[in-house]
Amino acid sequence: MFSHHGKRTHKSGKLIRVVSGILILLVVLGFVIQFLWNATLAAMFDLPTISYWQALGLFILVKLFFASGALGRGPRFMYRRRHKWKHLVDSNDRPVSIREEIFQKYWQEEGKEAYEAFRAKNGEDPENGKSGDE
Repeated sequence: MFSHHGKRTHKSGKLIRVVSGILILLVVLGFVIQFLWNATLAAMFDLPTISYWQALGLFILVKLFFASGALGRGPRFMYRRRHKWKHLVDSNDRPVSIREEIFQKYWQEEGKEAYEAFRAKNGEDPENGKSGDE
């Protein structure tokens, strides 16, 4: 009755588009890096010009050494970044950073008393917030 042939061709078509997109991106990146190197660094610092394959190799080396950009940070990094403080929530069910949590704990334990003592020491009336000199 029903055939899964349509789904299979859709998935294989999507895979072919993704792979061809990656290949096109690599080809374009190689030429862009080659052009930028030869037009800027080679001209400015009297360095040798590079070929397409050298430019592509340079791109791969930079990605390996520095792991920068979207390609260097995989799905695990993005998951950790989004869900890092998920377990910390305040009364409004909003994420709370660790600094806010530490400050709230400090303020509840000793912060308010220390602040009132500071204000009294500096001549401010803790009740109405005005200086004693006025």
